[in-house]
Amino acid sequence: MENNNEELLMMTGFDTYVPVEPEDEKFHSIYISGADRENHKGITEKSGLLQIRGVNYNLNEVNMIIMHIKEIMVNKVNERGEDKTLCFSFKDSFPYKGINGKTCPAKREDRERDSFCKNCRSNIIVSGILTEPSGKPILDNNKKPIFGFIRASGMKYSNISEYLQKISLDTESQYKIYEDLRKERSIANPKKFVTKITASSSYSTHWKKNFSVFSLEIGTSIPKEVVEKLIKLQATTIQDFIDKFNWAKSQQFVNNTLNGANENSNDTDGIIKNMEPEKPQVQNTVQNNKSNLEDISFDDVPF
Repeated sequence: MENNNEELLMMTGFDTYVPVEPEDEKFHSIYISGADRENHKGITEKSGLLQIRGVNYNLNEVNMIIMHIKEIMVNKVNERGEDKTLCFSFKDSFPYKGINGKTCPAKREDRERDSFCKNCRSNIIVSGILTEPSGKPILDNNKKPIFGFIRASGMKYSNISEYLQKISLDTESQYKIYEDLRKERSIANPKKFVTKITASSSYSTHWKKNFSVFSLEIGTSIPKEVVEKLIKLQATTIQDFIDKFNWAKSQQFVNNTLNGANENSNDTDGIIKNMEPEKPQVQNTVQNNKSNLEDISFDDVPF
């Protein structure tokens, strides 16, 4: 597998990082192959199918319960056919600042007027516990849950952003966890059901071609007592999430970015071949599929 920086970013969350075997990663990238290719296990990843790096390959759907959501800012430009990362912000303070110390403009129109920030765009990292469609967690060989993540950027941004907005506003649940509406929407709501992830395509009128995108749907409902346990478990993995996706913590990434060395190739996550343009699909109604989790005890799952 070609070791270019865009591929590292798509599959690991970092442009530059200390090599870790895919099977040993804490968070496993969920991505869509843009072309048939052989991976590190000798498995041919088929174009247009979902892959979970280090876990499973060539899938029609992936199910997970969302645990962490984080919006970040990434400033990239294209030079001679290659993307180069100029700046990054984890948005962990206010006002937000990039790794170069520059304060980030608060609104997109403000960024457009700034010669340095005009190419900066929002990305969304969504991670969660991989599950079966029923909501039963998928465990590794050590009987621990497996965490996956998707990264919303470019053409992939809209579907994921709209889905997250939809579930945050969901009022059809039969129970509440928090009296505070903001906490209910941001913390509890994403865990009240399984999120079903499939691959589709979206047509770019700018580029005049199809791009692979994620389609997200609300799946099986999760009982209140399980959601309460997941919220407690979320706190035990938040630091791992920050360590993984706050690229500013990687001195190598910071140095390479400030020195103009973080160049990326775009050839790994583009068109889904042999697919007609398809309007992005977002499930409109909450499915009343009740979870069959009586035989699952999250108390017994070592996070």
